[in-house]
Amino acid sequence: MLESLRWIVEFLDICPEEVLPFAPKILAHLLPAMASGVEPIRQAAARVNTSLMDYVVSLSDDGLRSETPTTGGPSKIPTSIVKDATNNDRRDSSTNTRGSVSGPKELQDKRESEVQTPPPPYNKTPTPTSPPQPQVDLDYAAAVNSLTLLFLNDHEATRVAALTWLLMLHKKAPRKVLAINDGTFPALLKTLSDPAEAVVTRDLQLLSQISRNSGDDYFTSFMENLLQLFSTDRKLLETRGNLIIRQLCVSLSPERIYRTLADCIEKEDDVEFASIMVQNLNNNLITAPQLADLRKRLRNLETKVHLYNNECVFLLADVW
Repeated sequence: MLESLRWIVEFLDICPEEVLPFAPKILAHLLPAMASGVEPIRQAAARVNTSLMDYVVSLSDDGLRSETPTTGGPSKIPTSIVKDATNNDRRDSSTNTRGSVSGPKELQDKRESEVQTPPPPYNKTPTPTSPPQPQVDLDYAAAVNSLTLLFLNDHEATRVAALTWLLMLHKKAPRKVLAINDGTFPALLKTLSDPAEAVVTRDLQLLSQISRNSGDDYFTSFMENLLQLFSTDRKLLETRGNLIIRQLCVSLSPERIYRTLADCIEKEDDVEFASIMVQNLNNNLITAPQLADLRKRLRNLETKVHLYNNECVFLLADVW
């Protein structure tokens, strides 16, 4: 394993474009190696992960390597060469004016000799740089599939690394990564039940990033699915409900979250669950530091209150 990782590092240094088509398969074995109990393997895996991620980030949307273009001005002839050429012209002119001893045939032979003499090295035209060649693009679908399967890995470091890759890939190409109707979205929701808080936090960052780059339909569907998850997994609601709501309010608009959740709860048939959700939302609205700005706005508003089993929730959709 260690020797394989060392080879991959060398290939990434020499010809990364040849490694790119194999990236999904490499990730499937690389990220688990980052949690290896053998220190040299763990360090080598981290180096490969950094090199591969840096290369993928460096690629532009059209599959070309993103490089800063260099602008060069016109080539300049050395001053001494210009002076020598000028002096030679002056001497030739002076000789012609005074009447040189050389006859017309000798002048012609001299000019033909100068024409046949190869130009000095400084006059050679530089060879134009060939344009960058198109590279094979990353197979985003295969990469996302490999990374999603790693959500089931036993090691926290591997699951965090997989979500970090998905965050980077979605930021780079949001249209190619993750949609509400593919199999990855349910896996992301289920990952909210992960026992590691670092995994849940990274998962919420990814869900928030997807929501920011999507329309209202996606956001509403996200909130509906989140409520459905809370309804079916009451332990998750009890242990992680406040963390999830507060983390989402850090990355997304708290007003938008509360308005959408209020609309969804209003349609909820399970009165007991609706009452629990209303209580949790109100507790966060009153105490959470992430909702301080929203609290200030609500103090200046006459809010409409809807009752759910002797509990209340601010229906922000009726306020704004």
